[in-house]
Amino acid sequence: MPDGRSAGRWRALGRLLPREVRERVFEPAFADLLRAWLTSSRSGVPFPLRAVGTLLGCLPIAVPRLFVREGRLTRLGRASIVLVALLGVTVVVVSNLGLYDT
Repeated sequence: MPDGRSAGRWRALGRLLPREVRERVFEPAFADLLRAWLTSSRSGVPFPLRAVGTLLGCLPIAVPRLFVREGRLTRLGRASIVLVALLGVTVVVVSNLGLYDT
C-alpha cells in the first residue's frame, strides 16, 4: 500500500512534466488512482506499476509541449532544430570528404 512518502515520490516524479500537463492530466489521474487503490481490495496490479503507467500515459501529451507551446517553439524546440541542422551539415561534409580520395 502506498504510504504518504511513496505517494509523495510519485507526485515528485510528476513534477518533471510540464505544468499544464501535470495540473490538467497527471494530478487528477493520480488522485483517482490513489483513491481507487485505498478503497479497493488491492488485488491485481501493484500500486507502483499503476503509478508508472499513469506517468507514462502522460508522456504523449507532455513531450510535444516540451518543444511547442501556444503555437511557438520553446527554447528546447529551437535548440533541437539547430542541433539537427548541425548534425545534418556534419554528415554531408564528412560524406563529401571521402569522395575525393580516389
